[in-house]
Amino acid sequence: MAMNEAEALQAIKDKEIEFGKLYERMDKDADLAKRKKYVMVDDQGKRIPNCDHVTLPKAAIFSNRANAITTAANQQIIVSGAGLKDDKTSKIETFYRNCYTIADDLLRLRNMPPAFTFHSHNVNTRGRIGQRVIVEIDEKGKLKVDIVPMDYRFASYDFDDTGLAWHSYKTTRSRSAIEATYEIGVKGKTGEVRDYWSREANYVYVDGEVVLSEANPNDEVPVAMSYSPAGLMFLDDDVEENRGESIFWLNRNMYAEANKIISVIQTLNSGALFPPLQKEYEEIPNEKPPSPLGGSRTIVPVKKGEMYHPMPREDVYQATKMAWSIVDSHIQQG
Repeated sequence: MAMNEAEALQAIKDKEIEFGKLYERMDKDADLAKRKKYVMVDDQGKRIPNCDHVTLPKAAIFSNRANAITTAANQQIIVSGAGLKDDKTSKIETFYRNCYTIADDLLRLRNMPPAFTFHSHNVNTRGRIGQRVIVEIDEKGKLKVDIVPMDYRFASYDFDDTGLAWHSYKTTRSRSAIEATYEIGVKGKTGEVRDYWSREANYVYVDGEVVLSEANPNDEVPVAMSYSPAGLMFLDDDVEENRGESIFWLNRNMYAEANKIISVIQTLNSGALFPPLQKEYEEIPNEKPPSPLGGSRTIVPVKKGEMYHPMPREDVYQATKMAWSIVDSHIQQG
């Protein structure tokens, strides 16, 4: 049953809430790929002071290498079928290649990468890819191939028994772009645009208001999408979160452990340069005692017989080295 504009918008918002944990997963993966600065926190989630917070590029290096491999792959178009001869299939394959060339030229004009390059990156780091495809003859009689590759962190959709029932893609666009495309004004510098397609209609919303409503003459949702094979196939409540996984799936939480260990090591090393000193007194003086070596070294006055003695740091270093070995080996296996 077709949904009107209000029903479709509500369905989109409901699905975006349902996909909340999936979006969180994608955001966490994006932080890894972007080398977001690591901050070591205590058990209350507060930043630990006087600590060297070190961010290792392990995840970003892995992502970059994977993206380079998938982008370098050769895209193949192969047409086959009963009764089709080579000369016929060759012409069809050439037609498809020309369609992709036309679509990529249009993407470049929009400051977007070629569709294959875009998908080669996103299948690794998002775990799912898709694009809206519209092929038509324009007013001048020329073939127009409009492909819009989608970042699935901002997509929502639903299936029924016969396939993709509807699809929505949310983008943030500048005021000038929105005004030029839809001839409407927006209050802020940017506006939130949702492009919704069902088998029956195409609705476009800007900041929740309908700016385009028209029938879909093709009776199909013009979106092709696919999941990566990584992840789990359980049909439980968090099915969307756990299927169509990224390449960070097995190691997602281990990178933080690696950053924690290197941060501890670096903090211990920094502390070893100018460790605090204790000086015994019969009575604690009112003034802070000067450092015998100068600089900013901390001197702590204590009464005789009440001096604290440090724990041997060799045990800390040894335990940290062992922890690093275990974590790093598991990252390599993942």
